[in-house]
Formats: sequence, structure tokens, C-alpha cells
Amino acid sequence: MLYEDFRTLAWDEPRWPNFTAKEFACPCGCHHTWHWPDFFDRLQSLRERLAKPLRINSGHRCFAHNRAVGGTPGSQHRTLAVDLSTRGFDRETRLTLDRLAHEAGFAGLGYYWTFLHLDLGPDRFWYGNRADTDALKAHWGHR
Repeated sequence: MLYEDFRTLAWDEPRWPNFTAKEFACPCGCHHTWHWPDFFDRLQSLRERLAKPLRINSGHRCFAHNRAVGGTPGSQHRTLAVDLSTRGFDRETRLTLDRLAHEAGFAGLGYYWTFLHLDLGPDRFWYGNRADTDALKAHWGHR
């Protein structure tokens, strides 16, 4: 459900203690956010099982911001997706994050050098830069 301003959202801190509504809001300053409790539950479970902090680089994007950053018109970020920073994660942590994301039920996974995209859209995966596919596969421990 779209909220025009994340500050009006009654955030369930006991349920999602490791995240804030602001982290999922569009970063352009419009304050739009998408409220999706099942998504937040899955991400909280992932965070608890990983036992490491997760930093959200990008969550919901309004139409204008999605266009400005080169997002596709049908981007899952238009509802809710997250790009989780993997800076400072060693290979073992990236492998664990990948496995736990699958186990949490995230269906869309995008693998990049410094982040992992997660969404609940159609079941699919991709590697960020097609020119670097083999190197990204190795980086993420995929064959």
C-alpha cells in the first residue's frame, strides 16, 4: 500500500526492530513509501538469521526518482524492493546472504558488485552488468 509520507506510517518497531520506515522511503525527498508487512517480515527474518546489520541502499522509488536513476518502468522498486549493501562482506557472508534470501522467499535477486537486489516479484535472477557476468558469478560464488 502506497503512503504519501513515510512519517505517517505507524511503524511496528517491535516487529521490525532492525529497520525504520525511512529506510524504505523514496530517497528523492518526496517521502513516498510502500507499506508491505510480509516483505518487512521476510527482511527482518533474513537480518536475524544473518546476524549482521543490513544497510538498505534503495527501497521504494516514486515514478520521477525511478526514471531519474534509470530504473525500468516496471521496476519492483515502484512498489517495494531493496538493494542491500554488501560493502565489507566477505565471500562467505555473501554466500550466506544469498542462501538466506532464497530461504526467506525473495524471488527476484539481482547480483551486483556492491549490493544485492531483493524483491517479491516473479521468480528470476540476473547479474548487474552483462559484460561482467562471469566475474560477478565468481564474486557471488555462483558457477
